[in-house]
Amino acid sequence: GRPAALPQVERMVGMFLNTVPVRLRVVNARAAIDWLQDVQRDLAAVRQHQHALLVDVQGWSDVPPSLPLFNSILVFENYPVDPLLRGAGESLRIVRATPYEQTTYPLSIFAVPGQALRISAVFDERCYDQPAIERILGHLRAMLEDIATRPDRRVGELCVLTEPEYRRVLGWSSHPDRDGHPKYAHELFEIQAELTPEAMAVEHEDGALCYRALNEAANRLARRLASLGVGADVRVGICLERSPGMVVALLAVLKAGGCFVPLDPRAPLDRLRFMIEDAKVAVVATSRSLRGLVATHRVHIVDIDGDRRGDGANLSRGSTSADLAYIIYTSGSTGWPKGVLLHQGGLANLVAAQIAEFECTARSRVLQFARLSFDAAVSEIFVTLAAGGTLVLASEDAMLPGAPLAECLRRASISLVTLPPSVLQAMPPGTDLPGLETIVSAGEVCPGEVVRQWSASHRFLNAYGPTEITVCATIDGSADPATASIGRPIRGARLYVLTDSLQMQPPGAVGELYVGGKGVARGYLNRPGLTAEMFVPDPFSDVPGDRLYRTGDLGRWLDDGRIDFVGRRDRQVKLRGFRIELGEVEAVLRRQPSVREAAVIVHEDEGGNKRLVGYVVPEPSALAGDDGSGLCDGMQADSPARGEADARSQRAATGRPAFPASTSPERLELDALRGALRR
Repeated sequence: GRPAALPQVERMVGMFLNTVPVRLRVVNARAAIDWLQDVQRDLAAVRQHQHALLVDVQGWSDVPPSLPLFNSILVFENYPVDPLLRGAGESLRIVRATPYEQTTYPLSIFAVPGQALRISAVFDERCYDQPAIERILGHLRAMLEDIATRPDRRVGELCVLTEPEYRRVLGWSSHPDRDGHPKYAHELFEIQAELTPEAMAVEHEDGALCYRALNEAANRLARRLASLGVGADVRVGICLERSPGMVVALLAVLKAGGCFVPLDPRAPLDRLRFMIEDAKVAVVATSRSLRGLVATHRVHIVDIDGDRRGDGANLSRGSTSADLAYIIYTSGSTGWPKGVLLHQGGLANLVAAQIAEFECTARSRVLQFARLSFDAAVSEIFVTLAAGGTLVLASEDAMLPGAPLAECLRRASISLVTLPPSVLQAMPPGTDLPGLETIVSAGEVCPGEVVRQWSASHRFLNAYGPTEITVCATIDGSADPATASIGRPIRGARLYVLTDSLQMQPPGAVGELYVGGKGVARGYLNRPGLTAEMFVPDPFSDVPGDRLYRTGDLGRWLDDGRIDFVGRRDRQVKLRGFRIELGEVEAVLRRQPSVREAAVIVHEDEGGNKRLVGYVVPEPSALAGDDGSGLCDGMQADSPARGEADARSQRAATGRPAFPASTSPERLELDALRGALRR
């Protein structure tokens, strides 16, 4: 209820003030002038409580007693000067009245009306510094000027940046491509094959290929693909384990003018089937041992182990920057993966930019660590071959995080490697890698301790980029563990920190990261609605058709022009380099007949190890079966240790990965979930 006023306050001599706390609800969609009028009405209405003590207001509010109601105050100084005092005679004449108040709040802003509105601030130097206060006042002035100029503009569209700030942030946001359009990835490889034909291109435990041999093998396969109709935007599935044949197939697809679609042989059969049908894959390049995984689909199968005769000369087929280069499937919140359409221009820009950023040369030895279904593999393979370096392929067991990977790096004399921070953290303390020159951290947030540990003895780069912008958008080479930022845009890329209304945020303010430039994907395959939602027109570009990708990541500009990554605005997570929509895993769980409801989170144990954990509410009928077993018993029986042991036994016996005996969608989806949880 309304607090009672002090009965004699109006008859007391003196000037009495009371501070009234106000909760302002910012409505971005409302016109600024209308919203300010709403605020004015709220202020007038709250004056009925102006005699209430702040300690009472604190008790009535939901704010915990240990926290202040507010830590900043706005004072509008309109103290009246009695007109009788202005002409009170020669003995007393007021020339000027300048009010000044002491304040106990960390930040107090004073507005004094007159011929011009004067705004000043008093602040606690323990909480703010002078430059920060100057920025705040500058933003306030810019916003007030914007309201005065365009009062009908919506609140969310108001500009708070000063003109110098706007120019500075705009300069930070892009890294122009001054070299024009770079050559395509496969063309750069062909140039290297001509310059250094005998140099080693690919090394593998089963054999090696020099640049001449690799180029000729890729050309022969490209002609076979072209004879089957492979050309611009024709999708070719690549269902191969890490091997020289996989690299041959990738180059062959691009040389034929087609688009490759990675099909991980270790993925569940229903996922492979979905990708083949969703992408309308026409041809699949595979090996004899893996042919059975895709033989049931209506596709033409090309055995890379087949006829190796034919013309090994380069093809004369040309590509355009808009032609598709590859389609990568990522996690989707609907329970099914979504295909991202990446084009030749984006791949060409990535290769040219990362060769420069990584300082990759003909003497570089690069470990191909990522599986082909993860887009980091695109960078590892094509950057190395376009620079004339040596791509080293190792077995899965040899690259297990920890001691096996460290031994692999030493034995193969790797000089450049891209690894997720969690893999770097798994390295034994004091690991000595004398041949390793450059480490690229990518795939997840890089902790400061990882930067500190590895930058002391190696060149350390932190790379950032969603799949939708062709692998990489920014790189930080500062090796500063205090910030562990994601750096600045790479060549040909643009990055903005924006509000929901696509207004630029000033340095230090958190906003969503939007990426533009040459690497932006066409969109999502067969999902026009989602494409329109996530790929929006670029309001800062003069080029018709330029778009920005809404990453869903949050960040802020640091004072030196680097980007500080803050987190996500949705439920997408990164776990050991894998991009996971928690909603996809939950949807798979809910499709199980025995599950009524499900929730999935990332759990971190005391040692800092993270894993996916799923919680389910079972259907009553699933709590116990006729034999006394229940849902939990069934899932517990298939432990990760037992599953891995069975899989390794089958691989050892047959040379092929293990797959479930049942091919029902429910069983396969559950297997996919278990695989995600194990990762």
